[in-house]
Formats: sequence, C-alpha cells, structure tokens
Amino acid sequence: MSKNEGKIGIKSGKVIYVDGENPPKIIVGEGVEVYINEKKIDGECQVKKEDIVKVVPKIIEGKRNLNIYVTEDAMEVYIDISYEPYIEYEIEDMEPQHELFITGKIKHKSIKKFTREEIEKSLREKNIIYGIKKEEIERAIDGGRFLVAEGKKIKEPEDDRIVYYFGNKNEEDVENSIKVDYFNRITYEYVEKGDILAEKFDGRDGSIGFDVYGRPVKPRKRVVKRLLSGPGCVVNENKAYAEISGMPEVKSGKVCVFEVLRINGDVDIKTGNIKFDGNVEVVGTVKEGFKIRAGNNVIIRGDVLEAEITTNGNIVVKKNVISSSLIAGCNQINNEKALKLIKDVYDILKTSLIALTELIKLGKIKIDKNVGRVLMLIIESKFPNKMQEIIKNDEFISSGFHNDIYVNWKKLFNYILMIKNNELLDYDGLTNMLKEVGNFIDTFQLLNTPADVYVSYCQNSKIFASNDVEITGQGCYNTNIVAKNQIRFISDKAIFRGGQMVAEKAIKASEVGSSAGVVTILKTSKHGIIEARVAFQNTLIQFDDITYKIEYPVKNLKAYIEKGELIVEKLKL
Repeated sequence: MSKNEGKIGIKSGKVIYVDGENPPKIIVGEGVEVYINEKKIDGECQVKKEDIVKVVPKIIEGKRNLNIYVTEDAMEVYIDISYEPYIEYEIEDMEPQHELFITGKIKHKSIKKFTREEIEKSLREKNIIYGIKKEEIERAIDGGRFLVAEGKKIKEPEDDRIVYYFGNKNEEDVENSIKVDYFNRITYEYVEKGDILAEKFDGRDGSIGFDVYGRPVKPRKRVVKRLLSGPGCVVNENKAYAEISGMPEVKSGKVCVFEVLRINGDVDIKTGNIKFDGNVEVVGTVKEGFKIRAGNNVIIRGDVLEAEITTNGNIVVKKNVISSSLIAGCNQINNEKALKLIKDVYDILKTSLIALTELIKLGKIKIDKNVGRVLMLIIESKFPNKMQEIIKNDEFISSGFHNDIYVNWKKLFNYILMIKNNELLDYDGLTNMLKEVGNFIDTFQLLNTPADVYVSYCQNSKIFASNDVEITGQGCYNTNIVAKNQIRFISDKAIFRGGQMVAEKAIKASEVGSSAGVVTILKTSKHGIIEARVAFQNTLIQFDDITYKIEYPVKNLKAYIEKGELIVEKLKL
C-alpha cells in the first residue's frame, strides 16, 4: 500500500481523516448508518477531505407478530406468534484505514413478549369467544403455532334405514360391495303372498354444536326415508308385504313383486321364441334355434343349446351354454353403438367441411357453386363406401330410439341425404348443424345400465355383459367373453381354453390355455389387471396395444401397467 494513500478512522464517535493522494473509502456494514454531506449512503463510497462524514449507530425497534387463523368451518383457531428483538448498536473506535469497513456493536438487545391478556384481547377483537384454551395461550407466548380455541362439534344424526329381506338388497351390502358368493347373490328368489319383503328402521336426529364465535352450528337433517310400495306390494307399520306371489325387486325406490313369465318346461317348438318385457324363468332348456328377448332378468335352470338370449337385465344359466349367444344389458350396447355412429358421421361431415373451406380459401372453388356436389366428392375420396354404411345404419337408430340420440342422428342424416342427392346449395346451415350436434356429443352422458351374466359352463359361445361375467362352474372352451367391467372365475378348478376374454377393468381366471398350446387371449385396458392361477404357453395378455405372450407354463400370473410399463409377475409352473 502506498504511503500517500488517504485514510479514514473513528475516534470517540467522530470521523478522523488522514489526507493522501488516493482518497480513502468507507464500506457500510451492519448496525450503522453513514451520511456524507448529509446524504445517506449504502454499500461503499469514496471520501474526500472536504466531505462531512457522519456515522450514526442504528436502533432497531423490536416487533411482535401475532397472526390469528380461523378455519373455514370456524371450528378451530390457531395463533402464530413470532418476535423480532429490539437492538441498540454503538460505534467502536477504529484505526484509520484506506478502506474502512464500519459496523456497529450490539449495545443492548431485548424481546418484549405478548402477555396472555393481550392475546385474549386480540381474540375478543375478532369476536372469538367460544372454546378458548388458556393453557395453550400460555404456551404460545414464547412463540410458535398453537390451537387456542375450538368449537363444539355437532353430533351427526343417524339416518333412517331400510332393510330388504330378499336377494342382496340391503343398503349396507350394496354400498360396501361385499361379495362372497357371487352366484347366490344373483339367484332370483320367489316370494309367497304375505311374505315380509322389507322393513324400515327409524334413525335419530343429531345435536347442535357451536363455532368459535359462539354461533350455533346445526347438524344436517336426518335422512328420512319412506318405505314405498309398488306393484304387488303393500306397506303396513313400517313393513312391506307381498300382495302376490312372484319375484321381488326394488324399482325406482319402490318395493315391488312382479309376475314372472315362467316356462315350466323347455323353450322349443311348443313355446316358440319368447319375447317378454319383464322377468323370464325357464325351468327346462332353451333348445336349438330358439330366442329369448326379455325386458328384465332371465333365469335358465337348464341348458342353453345353440340359442340366443338377449335382455336388458341379468342372465343366469344354471347348467351349460353350448354354441349360443348371451347378451345382458342390450340397452347399453345399443346406446353405445348409436352414439358411435353419430360421432362417426359427425367426424366425416366436419372433416369434409374443413377440406371444402380450404378449397374455397385457395380459390379452387367459388362459394356460389354447388357445394353439395363438391362435398360428395370429398366424402367419396376420404371415406370410400361410408355413404352406403350410413344409409344402412339409419334403420337401426330410427326404429330403436325415440330420444336425443334419434333427434341428433336425424340432423346429421338429413344433410347426408342432401349431399348424396346433390341438394345442398350452401354450407351455412351445415356449419350451424354441426355446432349443435358437436355440443350434444360433448354434453351427452351415456348412462351405464349394469347387467351381469352368470353361467356354469360354456362352449363355442359368445357372451356379453354391460357389467360383469362370472363363471361359476367348471369353465369355458373356445368361447368369446366381453364384459364392460370384470370377468371372474369362481372355482379354482375352472378352465378357459381357446377363445378370448375382454374386460375393461379386470380378468380373474383360474386356469387359462392348455398344455397343447391352444391360443387363448386375455385382454383389458391399460388401467386393468389380469390374474390367473395357471397360464399355459401361447396365452396372450393384452393391455390395449401392448401384448405379451406366455412362452412356458406359469402359475400365480399377475399382469398390469404401472407408470406406462407392463409388469408381469409369474412363477414357473
């Protein structure tokens, strides 16, 4: 360092300046304020001989922070207390230096804490008066977060309860979905006239509570239920009785007893095909070539042989299904098919309209020309043979639907006809119609109507259920099964050899495939799971577009998708 460099120091609180060729520098640190020519400086600054420098020790006023938090339901109050201390600095003497780093020395430091009275006053100012916890307030004085007030919680009511004495209709069982014996759960029973079908048990009201503001908090109202009777049933003194003999069910919240179309023998040439809007029970066998169409549940106590059963409800076959077709929940199938047709035609028209718009923008076609003819050419080019398919599908929707599905299909179909017959002269109406149908597609909710199929054994057959399929006996050969929810094999000895199983959520099988390597396919979605006690070679498991082949016999198979990766757990057999 040059001897001609200027220096600056502090003596008894006053600044000392030692002149030199290079002016000295002040660096401001913690606990002081520095003024040069009455201007406060921060950081560092050069000082000249003629400058008036003043160094002042800081005094930092302490702070007390009290934050009060009330939960959204006003049942709990938390306080958060923190302190910032009072600090008084002093300035020590410092020898002159070319670069003087000035800091203050703590002379006095203290914290003034809240008192319990101050905290309670703050709570009262916010109208918090109920459930004050004085011990917690005392603990909070030193700082931290504490629960200092708590309201009195309400006592929830007990709702009315209805217990059904048939099937598995008790509300608790339905809510908990506890399934032990799947087959017996869907064994439809018959009741005799005078039988007790259901009973209502009264609940009790809840009790009032108070929030931290002292306001009363009322419990929710008890759910009051009414035991309602439908056809074939009467209610007397909180009990429902059968007025007729038949099949009990709960329909639209009412206890009913429905007459059943009961075939005491076989469905054959003597009975002809069966079509009935209610429940159907066949004591014998459904013979070759015959059909049953029912509006509700179908129970076959014998076999189904080369026959067709289609119903909106469940199907239960006690014995064997051979070379037959079973469809449970056909309303669901029809609705899904119709909605898909609407989406397909909507996409065709929208895509073609976009292509037409591009041609107009490019100047390859004028708006005053016959746009219908151009659209027809676009459709034939982009979607060959689709026009004929659309016209064929019109009969399916027109004859089977009388709701919004029908209305929106007709909007699309009428424009298809105008395009086909070269009658569409402008596309403004088409554009507006597509907006209406697009809104319908976006907002329409396809109601799920769950229906199950229960069979003991099936061979060379096709089975569909809008909910579950359960194989209750020895299994299936060369059969295709589709379930919108799950496929389950109840017996550990049940087999599935040849054919395909498709389920949205889960397949839980016993033994799949065969030692001869017959191709057997098990398919689910990427959110599903596939399990089998034993799986032989040539068994294919599929999760949407992901396929895995079993190369050798395995046991305890469990396959699923986790974080986009196929996981296959198995042990060599």
